[in-house]
Amino acid sequence: TDDNSFFADNVHGSKGKIVDSEFVSRGNHGFVVIGPGTDPLRLIRCKLRGVASDIHHGGKDADVVLQDCDFRKDKISFNQLNGEIVIKWSVEFSVKDKKGAPQSNALVTAASHEDCGKPETVSGRTGSDGKVTLILTEFVASPFNPSRLDVVNNSTPHELQVSIDK
Repeated sequence: TDDNSFFADNVHGSKGKIVDSEFVSRGNHGFVVIGPGTDPLRLIRCKLRGVASDIHHGGKDADVVLQDCDFRKDKISFNQLNGEIVIKWSVEFSVKDKKGAPQSNALVTAASHEDCGKPETVSGRTGSDGKVTLILTEFVASPFNPSRLDVVNNSTPHELQVSIDK
């Protein structure tokens, strides 16, 4: 509708997610979501592009999570005063001992800073390769703060703590 690539209406995020897809439109919006679904709609590793916006929030309290998606941070739009779009990134951490060998079973904890938009603490343990991937929130777009001024994707605003069991 209205030259949009995809229109999601009343989607219940707990019933599915959209992964590795492209929503590219020469019209208004790349992806349009309107609620009120019961759980956030999750888009993972998707490409979103439109002329007016890459993702457009049509209202009715819909919530969306963009994880590792290709979009322009200055191309998020809202036409109601409700709902949110949470921007998350998968970040891989590597822990090594003093000799440079991978440290397995290390607990890596990331706690968000204020400019993230949502308080969160995310933890995970490293595998035998000394690596762990955490999914961290960069920011929360809302009708009152629809986009970031820094158009390029920067690192997530978190503080790290690493604990090694002895």
